[in-house]
Amino acid sequence: MNEMEAIHKLLRHSFSELNLAHYISNFSVSRERDIKESKLVFHVDGPPSTKNIACNLGEWVCDQLHLKRPCVLLAGETRTKWLLKVSIAHIAISNDLPEELQRVIDGLQKKFEVFHRIFTEYDSNLCKRSDEYRDPACYALLSIILQLRFHGSGNFNDINTAVKINDLLLKSPWSALGKKCREAEIAMSLEKSFLEKMNAS
Repeated sequence: MNEMEAIHKLLRHSFSELNLAHYISNFSVSRERDIKESKLVFHVDGPPSTKNIACNLGEWVCDQLHLKRPCVLLAGETRTKWLLKVSIAHIAISNDLPEELQRVIDGLQKKFEVFHRIFTEYDSNLCKRSDEYRDPACYALLSIILQLRFHGSGNFNDINTAVKINDLLLKSPWSALGKKCREAEIAMSLEKSFLEKMNAS
């Protein structure tokens, strides 16, 4: 089995009707085990309580990433990573995304769901301009944005994709690249917080 077949197999899920609280509880135990096995080291404090809908998680993420607003394209930074950071900054400022950025995030979400890859460079039509797809920060930043959107809208498609991205960060053949990835730490911290909130509901 080649690398991409392994990734596709990992991310294919079949769903049936189940008890959500029971599922979330079991999933949380499994996720804790995955995090421990991955040796992902956490240097971030957990996010503010997601039970308080007024709390600004976008602001917390910006602080954790030391993200300046407005975002400037740093030397050596890929366009995909920059666009994802700009999106997080917009969410922090207005709890929403402008239509153009919403289209980009929706497009990247769809590309991940279909191809299980996020490339480091795309053109304005979201056609890849690079063959590089192993930057864990790009995946983690997309996961963060989808979780922030879920926090605002309650759209389970967003949290579903974010969980799949986090699976990939923890278990993919190249996931060792993400072990010291601050963005991955933040994505996992948000996921844990949302799972705790859903389990308490």
